[in-house]
Amino acid sequence: MNDPKNTICPLRWNFIDVRVSTNEVRLCCMTRFKKVKEGESLINNDYVKERRLEMLRGFQHHDCDYCWKLENQGLPSKRTLSLENKDEKELYDKLVANNSKDINIDDPILISDNIRTINLALESTCDLKCVYCDSSYSSKWATEDLKNKIINIEEYRKLIKEPDSWFLQSVWDIISENRDHISVVGFTGGEPSLVPSFYNTIDKIEELDLNLKENGRIYVFTNCNAEDKQFTKFIDMVHKITKNNLLKIHISIESTGERAEYIRYGLNWKRLNSNIDKLLAISKENKNLVIVLSPTICALTVPHFDEFIEWATEKEREFGVRIEFFQNIISTPDWRRHEVLPVKFKETLDNAISHLEGALYDHGQYIKFINSIKETLGTNILDIEGLIEKHRKIDASRGTNFFELFPEMMEVYENNKNR
Repeated sequence: MNDPKNTICPLRWNFIDVRVSTNEVRLCCMTRFKKVKEGESLINNDYVKERRLEMLRGFQHHDCDYCWKLENQGLPSKRTLSLENKDEKELYDKLVANNSKDINIDDPILISDNIRTINLALESTCDLKCVYCDSSYSSKWATEDLKNKIINIEEYRKLIKEPDSWFLQSVWDIISENRDHISVVGFTGGEPSLVPSFYNTIDKIEELDLNLKENGRIYVFTNCNAEDKQFTKFIDMVHKITKNNLLKIHISIESTGERAEYIRYGLNWKRLNSNIDKLLAISKENKNLVIVLSPTICALTVPHFDEFIEWATEKEREFGVRIEFFQNIISTPDWRRHEVLPVKFKETLDNAISHLEGALYDHGQYIKFINSIKETLGTNILDIEGLIEKHRKIDASRGTNFFELFPEMMEVYENNKNR
């Protein structure tokens, strides 16, 4: 058992992530989704209250392994980063101050009545098959898995079905009941820009007049790969939101050129560059639009991460606009994590840091993050075989060539075999 100060997470009380089409919720974007039954509370059901109680008692439930693993390595976690936010820290301090050994499952302290952030994954419709994604989040992956008989037709239909009306109403009830508290609304996917319900939901959110104008925001995670007609529609939405609200567009990208197209299969690198340029040009004139790059740190991205950071900082110079970087680390499976790489790739991360230090704008927090990644390289190299086997299967299905684009991984693999 740990000191509750090291296990209490305010996100368990004031954050909800909803996968609308599958009737699933989670009270942190790094935990497992749980299916909700009709008539059951989305934010105060027994499972959720049990997890909150465990935090107050100092237990580390496996639901939160993502954060526990990072914190045990001395790395920043979603939990610790949340405490840098004033509102989250106030809730944390309140929970710590009111904690007691006498608290049981029926105690009011376990009830959430103040949702601050809601994230909506409206559908799994997506035009990409990113190598670390799966059929739950991407319709393209679901189609490939069906073709390869990894899932059957019934499982496929469940993944792409329309939302149940009762669940959708439950989500809107939560939004309406917390309209004075919600200050952050997020959209993930699938790919939001391709989903009609995304644009309809934006309209409905604006009609509700949530508490977004003061220190609030809307954020959208996108692969920025939409073709011209669809991206024009997305741009129109950007202008609409930023008339009255801060909008952060998180672009999911962590590599460049052909490697980016391999990692995020289906991506058109040239089109992504063009779309990002359009957004940066708007951001230069519109202070309500913030561009955020959300690179996924893992075994595939670290060996060439300096090239990615160089590309990003050059974009800043070209447009005179600060780009934010979102801290994101793959936690599972172990063979996908950056720790399977040898320490020689510290040099690559040092080069990335040099590009950030020489950038037009300050990126001190992200430099600190990369330094923490650097210190954990080489701590789990025996798991590299799982990575190689996974990509051999991907190549067999898609006709791609992993080792041609990532030759350093063959060297790592051969060195590992000879240990």
